[in-house]
Amino acid sequence: MPIPSIPTSLEFLPEDNGSLKKFGTMLNKLWQRLFVFLSPLFNSSSIYVPILTANTGTYTAASVTGSYIQLGKLVFLEVSVTITTVGTGTNPLVTLPVQASSRNGSQIIIGCETAINGKTFTAELGWGGSDQNHMLFRNYDGASPAASGVVLRACGFYEAA
Repeated sequence: MPIPSIPTSLEFLPEDNGSLKKFGTMLNKLWQRLFVFLSPLFNSSSIYVPILTANTGTYTAASVTGSYIQLGKLVFLEVSVTITTVGTGTNPLVTLPVQASSRNGSQIIIGCETAINGKTFTAELGWGGSDQNHMLFRNYDGASPAASGVVLRACGFYEAA
């Protein structure tokens, strides 16, 4: 997506520098132009097709969706995991759209189960200190949030490699 250019004729300066009304109008015009310039960057998320596996075992029936926005090395990620039938699967393991940085070790995104119990969990990027391409879901106490009927939603920012 091309980044829009700033208009050449900005017309921000009021004719009378002593007028508060004209100064307010100038600030309003500046805000409007900045919003028009920046809004395409924040309104154009990309859908990606994450791959869901269980850290151990397998799920009988499960699905995952995801979207992200990347601005430089900053990635905003939103993922939703639905486990219809858990089978023998434990902690969900989901692929990332962009490899995470290992500069600071693991990065954490917060999530919440939205269908059954409302428990919060973490999604650890770079879990185990070595896998920068996946995130591992874990409850606050380290237990698996995987269960039949859960919908696990995680969203947040992380640093790309």
